Amino acid sequence: AANLTIASGGTINVNVKGYQSSTGPGQGVDHGDFSGGAGYGGDGGDGYVAGGSAYGSITAPTDIGSGGGADGAGGGSGGGAVKLTVSGTTTVAGTIYANGGNGVNDDGGGSGGSIYITTGVLAGAGTVTVNGGIGHSGAGGGGGGRIAIYYTTDSSTVSYQAYGGLTGASTSRVGGAGTIYTKESGTNGDLLIDNNDQDSLNDIYIGTTPINETITFDSITVQNYGNLKTTASSNVTYTTLDWSTKGCITDSGGTFDLLSGGGAMIVPATARFYDYTARTHTSYTVNGYMETRNAITTAGNFDIGTVGILTHEANTTTQQYVIDVTAANLTIAS
Repeated sequence: AANLTIASGGTINVNVKGYQSSTGPGQGVDHGDFSGGAGYGGDGGDGYVAGGSAYGSITAPTDIGSGGGADGAGGGSGGGAVKLTVSGTTTVAGTIYANGGNGVNDDGGGSGGSIYITTGVLAGAGTVTVNGGIGHSGAGGGGGGRIAIYYTTDSSTVSYQAYGGLTGASTSRVGGAGTIYTKESGTNGDLLIDNNDQDSLNDIYIGTTPINETITFDSITVQNYGNLKTTASSNVTYTTLDWSTKGCITDSGGTFDLLSGGGAMIVPATARFYDYTARTHTSYTVNGYMETRNAITTAGNFDIGTVGILTHEANTTTQQYVIDVTAANLTIAS
């Protein structure tokens, strides 16, 4: 359209208009008790079985969300998809929804869908949401969906949400945050991963937000227990990275400057680093939380700050993980 206006109180609403229960590329695994949540922008939270995997594009999201796993047909449906191409001004004073649905009868939440806007001017103070649905009882929450906003001028105060769904009222087994990509003309764009402080420390059932593509950003912000996960398919470059406000990063391979650049590894005070791939860094400073699967060797110093924690992943029935650090000097602060 030439211009598009959503007045205060008006909506574009495609909640639960995506894939139905137990369907879609990110569907949660079915189970007779607690099924997995669906994935899309973020992985679905695990129930007694795995949540669904993330899929689709960060920069051009057009997929619909997937359905939560079920024992029957009680998994939440995924969110639908919205694409707006506006040559003039897009005014969002109301709300655009593409949220996933809640599971019932111990079934998983659906994943959020897609909202993809290209506009000349973005205005208004409304809300754009692609949140995952809630998993019922102990079932996994749905992963957040994907938002991409392209603009020449942003004069708005629009708020964006791509949160993973809870499990009942609990943050255990919550879905992974979705992706929020905003791009001004002539830039590489910015990525935000935010999971609304939904967290349970050391909960291996919580969904993450994997990046499985080659992509360049101006900035990446990971906050409020969003968990950016690199993979063997990750090839990510950026100008700035901010994970100082309860950001989590899981290193599962690939190219990512902080991890593969070989420089100093500094874990901020409220951040968490899951060191699941062997790398070499010039030094380590752990002011937050660091969990490792690997022996760590550095030619420099290893410093653990006043609220820093270094631990290894939990073992199960065999010995796999220990702390094994080799460094020039090691300091554990009071």
